Amino acid sequence: LLSQNNGGTIIFSGASKSLTSLTTVGVSMFNCIGTTVNFTNGGLVINNTTATGFQATSGGTLTVQGTGNTINSGTATALIVINTNIGAGNLNFQSISSNGGTAAGIILNNTGTIGGLVVSGDGSNTTKGGNASGGTIANKSDGGTNDSGLVGTAIFLNNTSNVVLRRMQINDCQNFGIRGLDVGNFTFQYSTINGSNGNTSVGTEDCIGFGTSLPAGANGLKNGATVLIDNCIIRGGIEHNVEFYNIANTFSATISNCNITNNSLASGGDGIQIELHTDSNAGTAAANGTFSIQNCFFDDNKSQPLQAAANGDSFIDITINNCMVQKTTQGNEGFVLSNGTDGDMVAHVTNNMITGVGGAAIFVGQTPGNATANSSLTAVISGNMIVHPTTATNSAILVLLTSCDGGFCPLQAATANILIDNNMVTQNSTGGASRGILVDTPDNSTMPSFTATVTNNTVSVQDNANGVTGIVVQARKSSTGCFDVRNNTVTFPNGTPGGVFGLRVRQSDSGTANLEQGISSGVAAGVLAANNPGSTTEVLGTVNVVANNFCQTPPN
Repeated sequence: LLSQNNGGTIIFSGASKSLTSLTTVGVSMFNCIGTTVNFTNGGLVINNTTATGFQATSGGTLTVQGTGNTINSGTATALIVINTNIGAGNLNFQSISSNGGTAAGIILNNTGTIGGLVVSGDGSNTTKGGNASGGTIANKSDGGTNDSGLVGTAIFLNNTSNVVLRRMQINDCQNFGIRGLDVGNFTFQYSTINGSNGNTSVGTEDCIGFGTSLPAGANGLKNGATVLIDNCIIRGGIEHNVEFYNIANTFSATISNCNITNNSLASGGDGIQIELHTDSNAGTAAANGTFSIQNCFFDDNKSQPLQAAANGDSFIDITINNCMVQKTTQGNEGFVLSNGTDGDMVAHVTNNMITGVGGAAIFVGQTPGNATANSSLTAVISGNMIVHPTTATNSAILVLLTSCDGGFCPLQAATANILIDNNMVTQNSTGGASRGILVDTPDNSTMPSFTATVTNNTVSVQDNANGVTGIVVQARKSSTGCFDVRNNTVTFPNGTPGGVFGLRVRQSDSGTANLEQGISSGVAAGVLAANNPGSTTEVLGTVNVVANNFCQTPPN
């Protein structure tokens, strides 16, 4: 016990610092304002049965250095650092474990921004999910207190930075696996979260949760924070498996080489849920998040593998690349990306494989009725392979453009620029309502203004009885759409249903549809046919032929 020591430096330098079979706190540092405490040379071994392993509260600067440092606290909290700065040498542990009870396994609260907690495990295993050599935190009961980081949670992080967790096993926590509020740089690598995590979907309980959704609206990540979640297995969330919420701050997050699967059958939501929202009247800088989702595997996330929404004045730049999505027993849709109010989104959905999902495999669009003229949507959907099942009820690639409807806000034209290129869709739907690719403006009293470049796509429509047009691009209601539609191939391997064409461009209601001429000129029907020789084509309504480069330059 180190208490009421103010000032100076205290060094514990012995090569072996073993505290075993304890029923009281192993190491306690309390109210040491201005004191620097260093545990050096490693060898700190704490084994408790029912009491906290290591706690530092209310003062000073703390480091734990060297190798071979471990904590096993039985059912109690293994590590607590509150209102105490972690020094530049970090808190270095080989493993931290806590099993059972209600108390969170690790609590970091107000620890400064210089150093952080580093849990390394054996330092060598780099397999997906790891080998649990970084310790196991499991079986945490909430004691009847929902949505709390302090009980029923494996790891609670609040106003802390530079946290690195490797080769850890987390499972069966009734509130959270990892709960993060106002967190700076965070790494979670070669680790597993599984079992059942969270026991109510009323709050934000899940496997990994940064921030709090509206109306409470708390930031998950600090300004300038970077997040890496890599080579992990994450499954078993009561609702979502991974969540990000911010109402301010600029940050980036990479999730790579992970398996994110199997949230709750009863209350499950998304594999990854991202929601940024900034209130322009609150006087805070807009939330600005960059997300990179690379080489991940998604299966049996009940709603979607990933959903991202840029609302308020926020900005999201998201890349989803080289991922695999499948449905074994549950899953409604694929990737769902949207912006609303004054929010801006830049999305790249590229080179993914999606099978078995009956809703939209890839959806990009604006929130119906509330995207303003201050918003913008830019999306690239390219190189994806989609096999839509016979039970599909929505189009495989679905882009819905909309804007303010005059009720929520003054009638305004929200802008968008979409590139759909080089995708391969096998459309097995037998219901007659599911297209391979659909770009549409479905909402009354809205006037989006957009460009859709649809090029080099291949769609195979398998149903020869109820099949519908494979690719449809249209401007309806009061929208203004500018289209470049070239080199697409739509086939009907089992025979073409009567009256069905492979590709359609359409104008209706009071919409305006402009079609770039490509290699041809003249009327729209001839232009569309000449530019898409691998498809039968049709033009409906009044479609204006315009010169090449009349539309916006497609994004890249």
